[in-house]
Amino acid sequence: GVPHPRWPQNMERVLGKDTYRPTEMFNGYGEMVAGLYTNLEDQMLYR
Repeated sequence: GVPHPRWPQNMERVLGKDTYRPTEMFNGYGEMVAGLYTNLEDQMLYR
């Protein structure tokens, strides 16, 4: 994919503030959902 020129996805705005922070994997739920993505290396996840 091609990154959008005005909305980079490596940073996200903190709600209610004028600050940004690095975007977390799976929107911060990485540890909770990691098990859903194991053993999927050979499967097509999107088209």
